[in-house]
Order: sequence, then structure tokens, then C-alpha cells
Amino acid sequence: MRNKLKHTGLDEHGLATIFQAIVVSRILYALPAWFGQLTQLDIGHINGLFRKAHRWQLSGRVYTVEQLAGTADAGLFKAIVSNPNHSLYQILPPFRPNQYSLRKKCTSFSAPHNKYHPSNVNFHQ
Repeated sequence: MRNKLKHTGLDEHGLATIFQAIVVSRILYALPAWFGQLTQLDIGHINGLFRKAHRWQLSGRVYTVEQLAGTADAGLFKAIVSNPNHSLYQILPPFRPNQYSLRKKCTSFSAPHNKYHPSNVNFHQ
């Protein structure tokens, strides 16, 4: 692929744009949904692809799947929280009031309530 693109006269910026559009965009598609299903072997293969693309000067930087997944998760959460009409907004837990002035929280949502007591060892009710 690199040689074919190089013969067309693309510079490094053009190669990076093509790589971003073809490869990175396909990996980013639904990454928050399927990242949890990847094995360490899968992550290693994808990260190896990113390292090879950087070595071949197809990318201006070395991507990692973990970094892309973190960015995608943060973007998805920000989109959900900032839009009350988002389809996932209804399943967010209720807002919790901030009673203390300690440090800034990453979110203002409360944790879900656990309806089972730890002393109850029989979960078949």
C-alpha cells in the first residue's frame, strides 16, 4: 500500500491523512462497544499494525488501542451527558449533590444502589 501511494506523489501529510481515513477510522468505529472483548493478543496485533505504519511513515504518530479506546469512551460519555435527548441519557444514574468542597469529581452522577445486603448469602430469592 505504501509503495502504491508513494508512487502517486503523496507527501507524508497525505499518507497520514489516507491512513487516518482508511485504517484508524475503521478501528475507531464502535471501539467503545468491542474493546472489552479484545484479548491481549488482539491488542498486540493492532498495536503492532500501528507501530509498523509509523515505521513506514504512513502515520505521523504511534497510536495505541488503549489510548484510542480511552478517547472514544470519554467522547461517548461527554456526548451522552451533554445531550438529554441522547438515547442512552435515560439510563444514567441520578445526579448526586456535591456536599463537600474537596477535589473536582470526574462526574456528578451517583453510583447505583445495591439492593442486596452483604450478609445475605442466599441470592436465589
